[in-house]
Amino acid sequence: MKTDRQFFQKIDLPDGTETNGITDHRRDPSLLMIDAGYMRGKRVLDIGANDGFWCFWSESNGSVGNLAIDVEEYSKYDRGYVQPTSARLPDDGANKGDNFAFLKETFGFTTHRDHISVYELDPEQHGQFDIVFFYGVLYHLRHPLLAFDRIRRVCSGVVFVETHIHSTNDLLPNSVFYRDDVFGITNWSGPSESCVVQWMHDAGFPHVFREKRRKGPMRARYIGCIDAPAAEHFRQASHFTYCDDVYYAAVRAETLKSLEKARNSSS
Repeated sequence: MKTDRQFFQKIDLPDGTETNGITDHRRDPSLLMIDAGYMRGKRVLDIGANDGFWCFWSESNGSVGNLAIDVEEYSKYDRGYVQPTSARLPDDGANKGDNFAFLKETFGFTTHRDHISVYELDPEQHGQFDIVFFYGVLYHLRHPLLAFDRIRRVCSGVVFVETHIHSTNDLLPNSVFYRDDVFGITNWSGPSESCVVQWMHDAGFPHVFREKRRKGPMRARYIGCIDAPAAEHFRQASHFTYCDDVYYAAVRAETLKSLEKARNSSS
């Protein structure tokens, strides 16, 4: 299928070709242990959907009533009070939803797209979702824990998270704050591996799995489950670690050691 469009995500097209995106999630469903049997009949929320990989993949594998959300223009990103000048913003001419609309029509899918941020998710308006994909969004947010709180309000089953992490100390639950001039104009948060786990746990996902072998030194995937039955499916995943009491004991020990070191250095 010939098109002059520039995509962000690689997506297999009906004629056997693929989009020209730079981000490829096509192997992730197998890594996350989800397939057509798992997805069938589930309701899916795709946060920061961009071209729509996760919601379209989900619908093609039997999910129903899907919702994709994204903030379409860079100027509407999570900026805060002190904003960069317009001269430093990326080109704001293209609407990210155009590729989504093109693909939706190409496939004949029914997934709805809403132009809102993660902070605007409302269970009264949007309902509940069995599965939430939260890919490549967390580090773009100035209020990452608030985002997890909002997700929990609309998630009744499982959330899949992929994010940038700051890997100076995987067990110490801390986060770096980048502002707009340090790590790219739209990036704010650099949590440690443990910090993401703790955020998810604190937001109401009591069963959290972290990826053992990360996709890169500063990228990681997580699975958060609302209840034990939902988590049982992912206990079989040998490439994910269940963050149980042993894990949290190591986190506490590392945190106390860091605090003791800070006290000693200041005395």
